[in-house]
Amino acid sequence: MSRGATGSPDFTTTDAVIPDAIPSYTPLNRYILREFESTTQVPLRDDGIKDAVRSQLNGGLQDLFAYVECFYENDLKKVDTELTDTYLEMAIQALKAQFDLDMMSNAVAKAREQLKSDINENPELMLETLEYFESVDKQGVFKTVKQRYLEAMATKDTDFVEYLESNPYYEMYRNAAQIIMDPYSVIANEDNDDDVGISGGKISLTDPISMTKLEDPQRSRKCGHTFNSDYIKRNVGSRGIDCPIPGCSYQLTKDDFVPDISMRLRIKVANEKEKQGKRKPVDSVRTRESTPA
Repeated sequence: MSRGATGSPDFTTTDAVIPDAIPSYTPLNRYILREFESTTQVPLRDDGIKDAVRSQLNGGLQDLFAYVECFYENDLKKVDTELTDTYLEMAIQALKAQFDLDMMSNAVAKAREQLKSDINENPELMLETLEYFESVDKQGVFKTVKQRYLEAMATKDTDFVEYLESNPYYEMYRNAAQIIMDPYSVIANEDNDDDVGISGGKISLTDPISMTKLEDPQRSRKCGHTFNSDYIKRNVGSRGIDCPIPGCSYQLTKDDFVPDISMRLRIKVANEKEKQGKRKPVDSVRTRESTPA
């Protein structure tokens, strides 16, 4: 671009190639990142769904506790499997809602990281870089969200099965009927001594450290061993400890522990069964006393 005699710009000639139009694409910047984060966080704010799922799962557990009390108070001989199957289906539906939300949240989180990377790598908008910005996919980050979600959905059936298998509530609801009949029974997938406390072919309901009854059982997600929560609070810090079970080489931190829901049901059943055993002699005496000589 040259200047006229007065020193003002002369637009009649140019020594630079000016494109016909400035591209409509706006270079990525921190403002766009903030907008992306705010708009994606609102619909994906999952506290409500998580709370609803947790409420359903815990509510079902309390219902099963009440059923266990009724089962042993009335000395029933057979578990109502229609009831336990209904609660299992409820758990699957609730966990499916949580799973789908988690998949979308993960897709958005990965897209957000990609957006941050693009912001850091994009060149500054100048005449020399116009060609680059014209070629950029203007909706790339949003396509990334959709693509990642669709990729996840393509394998969702397999992934959801794995998700269920690792969920302690699903495990409990799936095995509820067998546990209600016998709280010490070994479930088919619990036949590994390294994963659960098994003694003499039965599940132990005793804390392996204090040798007292389990009250608030917490299970390690790494090795599957279960302890009372008070032991974990006293002994497991942020740095972690070696699992105290002989032969177990895992190092455990507080974050590795989750409530052992199946063990909670086992404890409830064992307690009710013990109460029934104490009631039976009294009931039999009353029966004999009321029988005419």
